[in-house]
Amino acid sequence: MLAINKINKQALIEYEDFLFMYVEEEEAFDSEKIFYVDAIIINSSETSLFEKVLRVTRTHYDAEIYLKPIFCVQYEGLPLQVIERCDGLTDVTQYQKIARTTREIKQHIDKLFLQQKFPSNEFGVLYKMMQYLYTRNHDLEPFVDRHARLSYTYPFVSLQLEDEEQNKILEILKQGVRDGFLREEKMLDKIHVCDTCHSAHHNIRETCLHCNGIDLKVQDLIHHFQCAYIGPETDFMQEYTDDLICPKCQKILRHIGVDYDKPSHIFNCNTCSEHFQNPVFTYNCVDCGKVSDIRHLQEHLIKKISLTAKGKQLVLSGLPKKNYESQGSNKEITGVYELSVFKNILQQEKARTRFNPGRTFFGKVTVVDAQLNSISWKEKMVLRDELAGELKSYLKDYDKVTAVSAGEFYFLKLESTEEKIAKLEELIVFNLEALVKSNVKDSQVVVSVEIQAVFHDQTVEF
Repeated sequence: MLAINKINKQALIEYEDFLFMYVEEEEAFDSEKIFYVDAIIINSSETSLFEKVLRVTRTHYDAEIYLKPIFCVQYEGLPLQVIERCDGLTDVTQYQKIARTTREIKQHIDKLFLQQKFPSNEFGVLYKMMQYLYTRNHDLEPFVDRHARLSYTYPFVSLQLEDEEQNKILEILKQGVRDGFLREEKMLDKIHVCDTCHSAHHNIRETCLHCNGIDLKVQDLIHHFQCAYIGPETDFMQEYTDDLICPKCQKILRHIGVDYDKPSHIFNCNTCSEHFQNPVFTYNCVDCGKVSDIRHLQEHLIKKISLTAKGKQLVLSGLPKKNYESQGSNKEITGVYELSVFKNILQQEKARTRFNPGRTFFGKVTVVDAQLNSISWKEKMVLRDELAGELKSYLKDYDKVTAVSAGEFYFLKLESTEEKIAKLEELIVFNLEALVKSNVKDSQVVVSVEIQAVFHDQTVEF
């Protein structure tokens, strides 16, 4: 209760047995206090406030946080992408309705198996999404969003991935359908994405067959019935009159449908002066700048998705242990290297940072627990490999990890930022401590993480 007492009382609403956080300004939102409230009510027309609250909560590592109910006060002109990602529209007097919805969601959360280990990051996104669908008791229905890379935003799911990774949503959903956890319902739309960056934002243009130019002029083809001459409209134009005159027989064309018709059109390229009837259609990707034939665009179907009985059972009982537990030191984990190999990779990265500074980070993870002395050497090796695998699961495929012992690990985080690194520290500490406590009896583990940017002239000590 002491922590709750420190919360600004003007930001809280007590109703029945619930405590709601009431947020009106971005500066007033204290993310550390979301642990103590049952739901969040946002009263603002500023989308930036919604973005901040939604991103902080929905990307949290704790299910009690990322599944927390969030409501928005109704404003005229409030964007669809805000409304659809919240748990309902309300006004500041509808506490009974807010309490009822909050109670229903919390009752569903209490039934969940709060899984924390997953065979892959992608499966983790799928599992959390299924938890969200179960606790909200409705389907996943994407909505049009001109700011989204796919031109569609998936409530809850889109926040789990970076902008450049949004295409993974489609593969994650397909995998969920193949595994029987999800069911495809009504088809809503089709999108076509760039085959390089997977963006749905592109310009479609008619393009010259000969020089690939886009400066084209289109004009009608004219067919003169009497002499059967067919040519572009400019062939029939004269400087001294507005009449159309056939260049072949010099007859005046007076009435369309009687003297002539316009059976088709023709393109004239202002770059190379060539004429043609059927141009090539190309696209120019807004995000990566690629120009290519539209046949190279990848088509995806946008569908409403529902949770199956098998999916519900999974989030209620959790994954079978064989699906996510490490099998010990005999199991090779991609991206986890011997210390000597890791040191060589580090030297290569140091050299690379001469040309790309400030984007590579070196991390040291220390696990301290006196109870580790009570387990056998073999158990320590198994725990070491489990911890290394757990650490690697929160990094990208191209990041590197080495395990010196069950208490000492190092990693290289490539192409990252200070903001992402700060979130990563919290994630590693929470999950590694949880893993040790679940494996070591009476554990009092403390995990610490030290991360620093890597530079070419820097000495890194192990």
